[in-house]
Amino acid sequence: MWADSLDELVSITEERIGRQGLYFGTASFQSFANRKQTNVLALKALRLDIDAGPEKFAKHGPEAVYETQKDALAACLGFFRDSAIVPTYIVSSGAGLHIYYCLTESLEPADWLRLAKGLTALGQKHQLRIDSSVTQDSARILRVPGAPHPNGKSVAILKRTGVFHEPAKLREALGLLEVPPAAKRHSINDDLDLTVQGPPSSAEKIVLHCGALAHVADQRGNVPEPYWRAMLGLVKRTVEGLDIAQDWSSGHPDYDPDEVEAKFNAWSTGPTTCMEFAKHSKACQSCPNRGKVKSPINLGLMTSIEIQTLPPETQLGPVSEAPVADAAGKKAEPKPWDGHIPAGFRVVPTADNHHALVIDMQVEKESATGEMVPVIIPVAFTNSVFWFSQWAEADDTDDNAEVIINLWTGSYIKRYTMDQSLIASMFKLTEFLSGKSIHTTTHRKAAQAMQDYVKAQMQHIRNDSKNLKVTDHLGLRTLESGELVCVQGKYTIFPDGTIRETMLSAQLRSLARHFTIPVPNKNQEVFGPEIWDEYILPRAHKHAGFMRQYYGAPGMERFQLAIMMSMASPLMAFVTGDYAGGPALPNNSSLTVSLYSRETARGKTTAAKTAIMAYGMPDNLSNDSGKAGATVNARIGTLSLHGTMPSIMDEMGDLLPGEVATTVSSVANGAGKKTFTSNRVMRQESTWALINVITTNVSQRDMIAVARSAAGPVLYRMLEIDVDGMPEYDMDKAEVFRDAWADLCRDSAGALGAVIHRQICFLGMENMSKLVRKCVARAEKLVGANQSDRFQSRGLGAMLALDLILRHAKIEVFDILPLVETFKVAHNANVEYVLDNLLPDEPLQQLSQFLLDIAPDTIVTQDENAGGFRAPVDRPLNSRVPEAPVARHILSKALTYVATSALKKWCSERGVSERSILHAAREARVMVTFDRQGGPKVHHRVISRSYDNKTLTKGMACDMKITCKAYTFSVGRLNTLLRSQENGFELVESEQQPQEQEVAEETGT
Repeated sequence: MWADSLDELVSITEERIGRQGLYFGTASFQSFANRKQTNVLALKALRLDIDAGPEKFAKHGPEAVYETQKDALAACLGFFRDSAIVPTYIVSSGAGLHIYYCLTESLEPADWLRLAKGLTALGQKHQLRIDSSVTQDSARILRVPGAPHPNGKSVAILKRTGVFHEPAKLREALGLLEVPPAAKRHSINDDLDLTVQGPPSSAEKIVLHCGALAHVADQRGNVPEPYWRAMLGLVKRTVEGLDIAQDWSSGHPDYDPDEVEAKFNAWSTGPTTCMEFAKHSKACQSCPNRGKVKSPINLGLMTSIEIQTLPPETQLGPVSEAPVADAAGKKAEPKPWDGHIPAGFRVVPTADNHHALVIDMQVEKESATGEMVPVIIPVAFTNSVFWFSQWAEADDTDDNAEVIINLWTGSYIKRYTMDQSLIASMFKLTEFLSGKSIHTTTHRKAAQAMQDYVKAQMQHIRNDSKNLKVTDHLGLRTLESGELVCVQGKYTIFPDGTIRETMLSAQLRSLARHFTIPVPNKNQEVFGPEIWDEYILPRAHKHAGFMRQYYGAPGMERFQLAIMMSMASPLMAFVTGDYAGGPALPNNSSLTVSLYSRETARGKTTAAKTAIMAYGMPDNLSNDSGKAGATVNARIGTLSLHGTMPSIMDEMGDLLPGEVATTVSSVANGAGKKTFTSNRVMRQESTWALINVITTNVSQRDMIAVARSAAGPVLYRMLEIDVDGMPEYDMDKAEVFRDAWADLCRDSAGALGAVIHRQICFLGMENMSKLVRKCVARAEKLVGANQSDRFQSRGLGAMLALDLILRHAKIEVFDILPLVETFKVAHNANVEYVLDNLLPDEPLQQLSQFLLDIAPDTIVTQDENAGGFRAPVDRPLNSRVPEAPVARHILSKALTYVATSALKKWCSERGVSERSILHAAREARVMVTFDRQGGPKVHHRVISRSYDNKTLTKGMACDMKITCKAYTFSVGRLNTLLRSQENGFELVESEQQPQEQEVAEETGT
């Protein structure tokens, strides 16, 4: 039961004083809607609730309850004495006590709660057993003095002191400091100026429920002017507006339509309140809606069906985001999110100059008249402004569609890629967004609003923002349309010159940020063809001019060659003519260029960086640092991401020979390892076709030669350029060079490569294949290339094609003719090195090399006698008899016995296969094999084993007796076979060769 005043409350209480269960509210409330703390208007007393009595004592124990009321009263008196704070009333609640501290003025709930908490804390400090849930509840009801208690006693005032407390002094007595005004913080719920948009209101409906307005309507305005003006202020906010204001004013003797319109338009505040009408009409006293509404405008709210009959401009709809203007009326600057926020959502500024995303939710609510009316409720669901700009379809079954999120930080835009499958789950969506600092507010509908916003964003961009998605490698690729495009960093260059931002996989994004294209606005996603002449081409010319200035002098041709070959990297995709389009690049289309000098500080790394700056940021693309920088497998894996973009491996001198050989061979092969997924599906890393530049202080040729394993083919897959003896660096120009270098990195990195890519894409797949293949054919003639050194001639062909492309773009870098001659010098040096230093690949040739290598440790005799007392003695024919022989050669039989351990050691040291040599020797009948009884058997089809126990010093007059497991090789047959291979004819043999017959006769088989 509610009362409008204290007098009315007292009257109602006195009428019911003898009833059980009589309580009163200890606060005044804003409305009669409910008795909740959120509805509390003000409070004028603090109170303590002290529980006592055997029943509660048994239930809650001595820590919370006093056993008797007398014990409770004694404790309270001690508290009053110690705290020096005297209560206004001490009331017996029937079993326990209610202690009231009345105030001299009413307090708002927040101020009152601070005092209540202070009083509770003080009481607990003195071990007073207080029920804090009652003490700090602003909406609490307590028993009325004089009302009966269920235990038969009455609630009674035990002591009235007459002391009223000033809040400020009480605050001081409680030890509470004065609270300074709270600093404003970014709270999405407190700082937003959001208004609930209710449905329109009809004066014709209001008049049915408001007697005060009905009286004005009945009198046609013939009422006192203040009363009439109250009507104008109300109907101005209705759908009938001026028309009904004129009608309800026309009955006054002094009616003037112009005056009505003027006063109608002059009303600038909200609708007239019930309080104002109550000053002029007694009808408000008996109004059934009294206390339920603040203004009669709420009695005329229209239903959804009624609203549909109105003109569209007056119907309920989402709140539009009005453009903000400054004091001078100048239109505000455009916002980054302009045009990106879907209908039904808007960006709202907060009090601390931040922004929040708001959804306008339309819900049905019951009006004061009992009807369901539509209401638009603005819900601030996040204090982060973000929007979608691009999306891409899934690549394959194992992939998911993705979308780009743009997050406004207040000064710039950050971009993230999100899996579209997250949109289906509210929990996963909010979890992902929270990881990007996009949090929902505390509103109970915030998470749902966030999901609705994200879905609306997808619909907003679906029709016109679909983008290319790349998950495998950067560089060149053909689309399903047949267009040849290039992905340089995060941008894709199209044949018409358009540049679009690209959707990249996570592993590509980490690399792509280093391959750049200079653009004027990095937040822009699409650039038209005009950007080339206006922005990119001038920077490409600037880079070319830098290279001519610092590397164009005579004597610098070796650096020029390395720079041009590195920049020709994208053209390696066309050197074999096998590029058929799609994302996959052709294998065996890559080359390593090794910049080598024995001395440090020769400028190798700087030259390599100058080249790769054509495609991106040089310091980020060349931080390999040899063995400490990455493993061989990691380097190869990175190449699979490069695609056709050039690569630098800096300071590679500390790698092991085998690691160098593996790296160079893998680069040329153009394909990484095959692996299996957890589902047993075979997966291979992307292929590549590129130029890889190595800088080193150790000859990579020597390293590969030491490795020996297939060293010849590996060396032909690399071009080593020795830069020792280059012109000395001019230290006087060092500072100028560094300044120019820094400016170039900052302003022009990626420009020259972008121009090269645009020319390639413009020419298209077919024309590029023809152009590059012609250049490769020309290169093969220039260097006299054969099949073994095809990788080097392909690299030269790519460089020749690059020169044509740059000339077509009117960009001058270096004169190509001296570079061809420099290439031929490096190529010829490589060929000579292979011929002079490397093992042959054919196993019988390797066996011959082995026999030559062990010649110093081989005993040579004319015959091999059986030994014994009367047998002739075999004398060594060596000028110097080896101290530890590992083999014996018999001239008369052209046979050599070789310790098996010697062959194994030799093969291990040189990285060749012992098994291959033995197999080839048996197949060619160069090896003498033995049957099960240990006798020699030249014919190899029935073989028990390939060795026999031999005494290398048998029949010799010496103190040594060297016995070992040994192979027996027919050196005469080996030499005959090698000569036939060299002369280009095949040795045709009978079933048993004469040499075999001789061996058989000598051994008695």
